[in-house]
Amino acid sequence: MTIERSLPQLTLLSAPRALAMLALKFASLSLTLVLLSFTTDVFSRPSPRGLLPNSISLFRRPKVSRPAAESSMFAKAQRHALIRKLLGPATPMDASLMTYSQNNDEGYYVSVGLGTPSKSYYVILDTGSADLWVTGQNCTAEACAQLQKFNTKQSSSFKGLESQFKVAYADSNVDGDLGEDTLTVGPFTIQNQIFGSFPNAMDDPDFVAVENPVSGILGLGWEADADSRAIPFWEYLAKSGQWKMPLMSLHLARSSGNSEQDMEPGGTFTLGAYDPALCTGLIYYNYLTVTENPSKWTLPLAGILVDGKLVIAAGDTTIPAVIDSGTVYIYGPRSSIEEIYQAIPGSTPDLDTPGSWLYPCDTNVNIGISFADGVKWWPISATDFLADYVTSTMCRGAFMVTPQEVEALHPWTFGVAFMKNVYTVFKYYPPEIGFAELSATALAGSG
Repeated sequence: MTIERSLPQLTLLSAPRALAMLALKFASLSLTLVLLSFTTDVFSRPSPRGLLPNSISLFRRPKVSRPAAESSMFAKAQRHALIRKLLGPATPMDASLMTYSQNNDEGYYVSVGLGTPSKSYYVILDTGSADLWVTGQNCTAEACAQLQKFNTKQSSSFKGLESQFKVAYADSNVDGDLGEDTLTVGPFTIQNQIFGSFPNAMDDPDFVAVENPVSGILGLGWEADADSRAIPFWEYLAKSGQWKMPLMSLHLARSSGNSEQDMEPGGTFTLGAYDPALCTGLIYYNYLTVTENPSKWTLPLAGILVDGKLVIAAGDTTIPAVIDSGTVYIYGPRSSIEEIYQAIPGSTPDLDTPGSWLYPCDTNVNIGISFADGVKWWPISATDFLADYVTSTMCRGAFMVTPQEVEALHPWTFGVAFMKNVYTVFKYYPPEIGFAELSATALAGSG
């Protein structure tokens, strides 16, 4: 683990210390002052600080209240989506991307440019997948009526590829074509970026891949996980040296819950750096569970606290946990999820929604998460633990059971219910994820 000290003017916030059984094995500190760095520990690895961040504003849907039946349907859809995403392609020509509803406060998306002349498309940022796709001009679904759709004939730089691309949904499939074109993300332009274009002609109208204003998904995963076999744009930029530092960072803001806007500011996506104005204190880096040719942004889980009580402890066992901005909730093995809710009085399984639990809405549940050596505990607020109001007294918790189909490979997935509570840095080399506490500036932008 590498620990990086903040700039002098930033305020260090206190946080709970790890339990003795998860004690620090080793730690290192690096202090960055202007352009000079001084290493205080022989175990240190370089931990550069961003100087001039290339930041892109995120947008999000405001949080909405859902009836019990709709809440159950949404939770089931997210479970199906996780299965399709984590199982991967069934054949070399099959792709498995997530179905995502924007009728909630968990869709984080940015505007990117595609084609010549460049046209803007809103796409969801998804660290749990590695492909770029947008809705094609032949989309006839009602959801596509107001969307920006990609028209191959209107881009002089488009090149079609002799390849099909299939997205597997819970109950239906969507076929599309692969092509190459010019992609612009913030100040960076990538020529000949491979992406998928889909007509979105699905058999089941209940599963719609996109909804206004979102036209597609921008995968921020690794090339090894790309169903299109394409190099993700961020990995190309990191490899080619176009970034000052080989990393990108995310601040996902929490919705105020009372906005009447169709979309509202949702945080910041920073390329080639991280924004010191959005984080404070130390940045705690941990190596991925797989550092040679990684496919997922996966960390070893160390432990979970419920209201200060240790309920999950990895010990000497490596428990992989995917950090996924494209997944709404947090998923874990059934036995672990049961232990978590057993520590919350009044909790009960939701018989109408397999894998989900209900708990008394008037209970403020505070969760702590630790990764790798257990040096630092990261909080999940009671606000983010509450996924939905199901009745006037019972609420759905954000921790749900990982589908049995994917549990062996990916037992834990930490979605935005966790990520809203931290500033997250994804590093290309060495392959690491870093977390930091949110600054006052970042917290001011959250509900």
